[in-house]
Amino acid sequence: MRYLLLALAGAVSATLAWSELPLFPLIFTAWIPLFLLEEAAFRRRLSGRAYFGYCYVFFLIWNIAVTWWVKNASFAGSVLAFTLNSLFMCVPLYVLHRARLAWNKTFAYVAFIAAWLAFEYLHLNWELSWPWLTLGNVFAYYPALVQWYEYTGVAGGTLWVLLLNMLICE
Repeated sequence: MRYLLLALAGAVSATLAWSELPLFPLIFTAWIPLFLLEEAAFRRRLSGRAYFGYCYVFFLIWNIAVTWWVKNASFAGSVLAFTLNSLFMCVPLYVLHRARLAWNKTFAYVAFIAAWLAFEYLHLNWELSWPWLTLGNVFAYYPALVQWYEYTGVAGGTLWVLLLNMLICE
């Protein structure tokens, strides 16, 4: 039950960070539950399948809560988009888990960041593009905070979000 609560807490934090309310700092802790779930899976308190399932719950809730308006175009299409996008988002976390089992935690985090940034790049540049949940976009209502995007692009914001979550988690 506590693992489900972790997934739900992370999804709620990520969703609130994306709102028009000035709650964007929540994004800097929203991923910590995912890292705690991975730690439980690494310590074998949670199976790999269960870890993947909780990550999927996190992403499905977040996808639906933030991009619910897609249903106005096509309800069936939105259901497919929500389920597939959530599944795609789980892949970098699977990379984190597999890397953590094979190497040390630092290398696993580096592999995860590389996998997440590659996922976002691919997701922005293929036919099934879904740009709304690129992590760096969380600052859309606060452009003064991300003037440095001129140099790094939105990927710099994604890196900032992931690194701060990791540092806070440690």
